Amino acid sequence: VGFSTVSQSRYNSISLSVSQSGGNGNTYALTWQAAGAGSGLTSNTSGSLSPVTLSVTPTAVGTYSYAINGLESGTGCAASSSVSVTVVNPTAGMTATATNSPTSFCPGSSTSLNLTIGSATLPSGYCGITAGTSSASYFNSFSTTGGTSNITNSASGYSTNGYGDFTSLKVVADRNASITFNTSLVGTTVGVALWVDWNQNGTFETSERMYQTTGYSSTATASFTVPVTASYGVTRMRILMDYNTGSPSNPCGPFASGRGEVEDYTFQVAPTGFTYSWSDGSTVVGTTNPLSVTPPVGTTNYTCTATLSGCSITSNTLAVSPNSSTLSGHLS
Repeated sequence: VGFSTVSQSRYNSISLSVSQSGGNGNTYALTWQAAGAGSGLTSNTSGSLSPVTLSVTPTAVGTYSYAINGLESGTGCAASSSVSVTVVNPTAGMTATATNSPTSFCPGSSTSLNLTIGSATLPSGYCGITAGTSSASYFNSFSTTGGTSNITNSASGYSTNGYGDFTSLKVVADRNASITFNTSLVGTTVGVALWVDWNQNGTFETSERMYQTTGYSSTATASFTVPVTASYGVTRMRILMDYNTGSPSNPCGPFASGRGEVEDYTFQVAPTGFTYSWSDGSTVVGTTNPLSVTPPVGTTNYTCTATLSGCSITSNTLAVSPNSSTLSGHLS
C-alpha cells in the first residue's frame, strides 16, 4: 500500500492531500508530521483515510518536508509518503511608494493616487546630448503596444536642439512582457537605436540596447522583451536617430553632422498580480491603482497596501491637501 501527497507552494495556506493506491481498501489511521518551526504544523495531526486533506499556513519562508504515516489497525501494515514544499515571499525586497498627481488642485477637485512598486524616481546622471544643428531628420511619432499602459506621441515634430524630453509619457509592463514600438521617421534614411536603463544606474549600457538598425532605414518598428532581471520601478528609455550612422551605438551622440534627434521616455517595470487597498487612515477608499479621489478640505493621509499571493507591502504615508483659498475684500 502506498500514499501520494499533493502540495501547492505559496506563502499563505498550503493544501496537502493523501490518497490510497493499491491494497485492499482498508481504512488507515494517519498522522501528518512536519519538520521546522515555520511549517505551520506545530504538532502531529491524525485522521483517517476517507480521504484526508490538511491545510497549513507556514509562518516563515523556507523549505519544509511534510510526511504522512499510515497504519492499518487490522493487519498492522504501515505505509508512508512525504512531500517537500518551498515557501517564498514574492514581495521580498520590494518597496512601495505612493504619490499623487496633480499635487496642486482646488477644493472639490480630484487627484490621482498612484502606487509604484520599486523606485518611483527616475534615475539621474545620464550623459548629456550633443545639440543637433539640422532639423531635417527627426521622429515625427513614437508609440508602444504590449504594456498595461502605453505611449502615444503623435506629430511631435523636431525637438529643439535635437533633444525631446518626453519622460512625462510612460509605458508600463511587467518582466517578460513583449513590447512593440512604432515610429514615423522624417528626413530620408537614417540609423536608429533604442535603449532602456533596466538596472536604473543612470547609464545606457550596451546590454541595454533593445534595438539597432544594421544599415540605413526609412522605418523603425520592432519588439523587445523586458528582461527578468529588470529592476522594478521607473527608469529611462531612449530612442536615437542619426543621419550619418546606419547603426548607432552611442546613446549620447554626437551626431556626425549635427543631423538627428534623441527622445527620452519613461519605462515603468511593474509587477502584475497585485491587489490594492487604499486607506485614509480609517476606511478603505478604493481598490484600484491608480485611484481617483476628491479629498476634503484639510490634510488626508493615504496609504496603500499591495498584496501578492498572500504577502503584503505597505506604502509610505502620503499627505494630500487641496489648495487653500482665501477671499478678501473691502466695503466702503
